[in-house]
Amino acid sequence: MPGHASFPSGHSTQAHLIALCINDIFDTLPQQGAVLEDAWTLADRIARNREIAGGHYESDTNAGKAIALAVLPTVQNATELENCALEAVRARAAAAEFEYLSTLIEERVREAGPAWLREAAPLQHIDNYLRSGLAFVYLQVNLTPVTA
Repeated sequence: MPGHASFPSGHSTQAHLIALCINDIFDTLPQQGAVLEDAWTLADRIARNREIAGGHYESDTNAGKAIALAVLPTVQNATELENCALEAVRARAAAAEFEYLSTLIEERVREAGPAWLREAAPLQHIDNYLRSGLAFVYLQVNLTPVTA
């Protein structure tokens, strides 16, 4: 019996979500079925080990699986969600009558972002931001309408 709140199992959620993401990554390969089966078996084993160790009940594990299945569409639509958040930030800055929106943002987010972000000229490009291996750009977007 767990000596703490145990519902749901975070280990089960994470392991099963990773298995589902691995399935998405390998979805065009002939061995996709085997990859998913192996990943799902490993996720089940991780979750079951938490029950054996006394950290969770079976219902906690099952809830973790259900959460993983429910969260997957959000993970698959991450770019769409990022773009909604970017649009909300831009709208709030414009409503507050800011003239510019300045940001340091991952290059990948800029390239997949809304047109106003993609079209913004980078002021600075950083290839390996904080040794992360990720490229970032510093942008400044004009929020005031350009008059001719």
